[in-house]
Amino acid sequence: MDNLIAARGVFGMSLSFHIMFAALGVVMPFFLLLSQGLYLKKKDPVYLALNKKWTTAFAITYAIGAVSGTVLTFGLGLFWPRFMDFAGPMIGVPLSIEVMFFLLEAIFLGIYLFGRDLLSPWVHWLSAVPLLVGGFASMVVVILANSWMNTPVGFTLDEAGQVADVEVFRAMFSPSWYAETSHMTVAAFEAVGFAFAAIYAWGMIRGRHDEYHKKGFFMGMIVVTLAAPLMIFSGDHTARQLAANEPAKLAAIEPLYETEAGAGISIGGIPDNEAGEVKYDIEIPYMLSILSYDDPNATVQGLNEFPEDERPNPLAMWWAYDAMTGIGFFLAALIPVFWIFYWRYRGVPTYRPLLYAITLSGFLGFLAIELGWLTTEEGRQPWVAQGVMRIEEGYTLAPGIGVAFIAFALLYLFLASTLIWLLKRIATGAPPEEEVEEAQRQEESEGAYAL
Repeated sequence: MDNLIAARGVFGMSLSFHIMFAALGVVMPFFLLLSQGLYLKKKDPVYLALNKKWTTAFAITYAIGAVSGTVLTFGLGLFWPRFMDFAGPMIGVPLSIEVMFFLLEAIFLGIYLFGRDLLSPWVHWLSAVPLLVGGFASMVVVILANSWMNTPVGFTLDEAGQVADVEVFRAMFSPSWYAETSHMTVAAFEAVGFAFAAIYAWGMIRGRHDEYHKKGFFMGMIVVTLAAPLMIFSGDHTARQLAANEPAKLAAIEPLYETEAGAGISIGGIPDNEAGEVKYDIEIPYMLSILSYDDPNATVQGLNEFPEDERPNPLAMWWAYDAMTGIGFFLAALIPVFWIFYWRYRGVPTYRPLLYAITLSGFLGFLAIELGWLTTEEGRQPWVAQGVMRIEEGYTLAPGIGVAFIAFALLYLFLASTLIWLLKRIATGAPPEEEVEEAQRQEESEGAYAL
């Protein structure tokens, strides 16, 4: 296997696997805080039962995410040493900071797991706050490194082409950092929220209409209802950021071949690179100019403005972007439909077609995240650091990378199989009725605590 293909394959595989755990690491602590907070306020043992189940699931996903994150960071140095030698002064700091937040999560996860019977309820609840902070901060600093790759700033090159005059904070907070961070954060809450709702929607399809499933389902829908409006604003900001700082990526996403005033958006269709047009598409006039510049007559750069060997390939990303956008609209449409049925049923709806749609959304939300990252990474090609280093200049020249690719693939297969097996054991454990009864007994036995 060619070294470049192997290096790109390993990194793509590592990122696509780990990004799911990054999303879970941000949002699952929020669900822990929400469920335990509702229990402490309402004294409803159903919320405590849900919290205990989710705590176990979070511990498992955290452990596997820790492994995949370590492998991802290790892979950067192993497969892309020339890139890391060049970019280390700029992205080494955020990657090092990520380790600190990882340790913060590890410490407080132990406290949260084993402190339930040792700490007072509210102190135990507060111990989940660092999990939320650590998970969010870990994701942010990794995105800071990625955003630098898309919009590299904070350094100069000397006469020998070596990095000089590094401004660490300017490099960390590159022009695209806020757009990437906000969009990924909202996407994580929407995807994980739908995943939680999907789990309990599937249980309700199988006849479980108890309070345990209804409350779990409802909390997931509450989270996505809050996240969905924010997705509109983050998507709008992302479009403006692309127009300002990554015009070639924006042109390839649509795709727009010729520079055009009053540019429209293409829905569907098939890009024809040779003809320089999109065939069989449905165009919404002026929309791209509006999204990019808030001006229907604004001029948007086309791909033909850029040297041919520096253009992203629309064929590698247009389908991913269209699919991601389509999923986003489908998920957004589910939310008002849910609330219409909630009003009609005077409570959590049991309408089976809706439950099936929300069950499907649990998969689609994570698929949209994967497609979004595929769009982001393919849109930077042929650069590993936009305009500074091409991908063929950054990968390792050491032999045997094909063997390492196979080893990494087997590792991720093992991790995925382990995760599925463990989560299945959790799901098929004690029936919800027994978990609620156990939570009720714990509530009745609460007494003195160390803190």
